[in-house]
Amino acid sequence: MSFAVSAVEFLRKTFAYPGWRGRALYGLFRSVFALAPIRRRLMLDALKASFPEKDEAWRKSTLRGMYRHFSWMIVEFLACQNDPSLVTKMVVEVEGREHADALKASGQGCFILSGHFSNWEICGAWFPQNGYPVQAAARDADNPEFAALIERYRANLGETTLRKGAMNVRHMLRLAQSGQWIALLADQDAGPGAVPVTFLNRRTTMVEGPAALALTAKLPLLAIYSLRLAPFKYRVVFLPDLAAGFSGRSRENIAALTQKANAVLEDMVRLAPEQWFWFHRRWKTDPDRPGVKMQ
Repeated sequence: MSFAVSAVEFLRKTFAYPGWRGRALYGLFRSVFALAPIRRRLMLDALKASFPEKDEAWRKSTLRGMYRHFSWMIVEFLACQNDPSLVTKMVVEVEGREHADALKASGQGCFILSGHFSNWEICGAWFPQNGYPVQAAARDADNPEFAALIERYRANLGETTLRKGAMNVRHMLRLAQSGQWIALLADQDAGPGAVPVTFLNRRTTMVEGPAALALTAKLPLLAIYSLRLAPFKYRVVFLPDLAAGFSGRSRENIAALTQKANAVLEDMVRLAPEQWFWFHRRWKTDPDRPGVKMQ
């Protein structure tokens, strides 16, 4: 076991609990962000382009809020390893649950759209702990030891993760058609050739996967997100089926549904900008300038 993984495990076992120990661990992570502000200039520039009506004071305040949010997110995820029941206890409000419950009662599968917003780990774990048949498509961390650790942590919370080998279209379609709910995070740059979109005032690309899968399988596409209310307190929100009203897997329908999904993801970020993962290089690809790398 590497030193880094051993350190994470030591901190989890010693400090990752609600109360004073959790606050102490939060202080440690917050200090790390303050002393080593990763991609700070890039994120401030992204905030300026995304919210041109806001001033520099707002941008710096939002960035500090993001560091606070993600410091707590790490503490909460680690704390749930010590007590998995915290996942359900932390979700103190649920909006739109009728959309999920109706789908569950029907036995129908679906695809779930979300992004790296608020606490996607807790949101993802809330589903299986409340009887929803969710499997999440996830990219492994670059470090194999950390990838294995995160996989174990997710499994501890009841999550089933589709890793690289299982993240192919046919497999996900079969799972959804058998009644499983496949969760996809779709708020990252998708590279050249993907669907052109405007996200927070800037041109970029978005994966067509959620839209194409839902239309191919003729299954719903539900958008969900969590919203931090306080440390260890969240609201989970379900939106109605985004694919309702679309008929057939035409290129036009895939593009239109992808645009609709992009607008939903943008609305999430505008709701609480400090809870989005600004570390991502979201605008690497400008679809109007092929071959030019942005940021």
